[in-house]
Amino acid sequence: MATTYYERMPPMSASWARALTRSRPGLADPAAMPRIEARLGGLAIDAAWVGRYNAITGMANDVGLPITAPQHLAFPLHMAVLTAPAFPLRVLGVVHARQRIEQRRPVPIDARPSVGVFIEAARQARRGVEIDLVTEFDLEGETIWRGVTTMLALGAGTPIADADSGALAERSQQAEELPADPEISAILRLAPDLGR
Repeated sequence: MATTYYERMPPMSASWARALTRSRPGLADPAAMPRIEARLGGLAIDAAWVGRYNAITGMANDVGLPITAPQHLAFPLHMAVLTAPAFPLRVLGVVHARQRIEQRRPVPIDARPSVGVFIEAARQARRGVEIDLVTEFDLEGETIWRGVTTMLALGAGTPIADADSGALAERSQQAEELPADPEISAILRLAPDLGR
């Protein structure tokens, strides 16, 4: 496992430069995906940024960060992992397929949580390889927010024959299943063009 520790968020300019210029060997076998991790000791949350985020998304939260905000705050660490020398795929060929968020308690805006981002798993999918990128916000030794971003690297891996489609569908469904007894506290309906 390769872990990189940061004292401040890594610069996006360096990550984009690596994304645009470095060639990658590819990934024939998802089981060979290395675990790459990036960690930040204490994130200083900018209250002005949170205000702008709330204005854009309409997701203001009186008791801490909106539930989706940690995912955005950790994006420089995501890029550091996805452009790390050990990551075998071109990040520009990877698309966001699914997102799952578990918030155990609110993330206070005035806190300095530690943030960890790592690749947890990779598996073959019909159109390429699915990769789970995990983001965790920890406060006082407890993980209070966890997000799993499932990305699809189109065309990566070994093409799947039609005979394997049943097994593939079963694996994909297992990856999407929620815990047996989750407590759903919010359902978010977002405009399709909100990301832009």
